[in-house]
Amino acid sequence: MWRRRSAFPCKRCTRYTAQLKAARDARGALDFPGGEVKARIGDAGTIEGFYAVMRNDAHRLIEECMIAANVEAAVALRISKAKSLYRVHGPA
Repeated sequence: MWRRRSAFPCKRCTRYTAQLKAARDARGALDFPGGEVKARIGDAGTIEGFYAVMRNDAHRLIEECMIAANVEAAVALRISKAKSLYRVHGPA
C-alpha cells in the first residue's frame, strides 16, 4: 500500500519546495546554483580527489526549510529588539 501512495507525498514536497524558493526569489535572496563538493579520502587518510554530489528534491526541500527557519529567526530577533549579530547582503 505504501508504494502506491509514495508519489503523492513526493509531489507535495516538490510543490512546497517551489513555493519556498519563489518566496526566497521574491525577497531577492542570493542563490548559489552549484552543487556540493566532497573529498574522497583514501585508506591512509589522505585526500585522493574530489567529486560532485548532485542535489535531489529532498536536499532542495531541506535547504529551503533551513533558509525559511533562518529568516523567521531573524524576524523574531528584530521584533524582540534582541542584541544579535547578523549579516546584511548588499545588492547582487
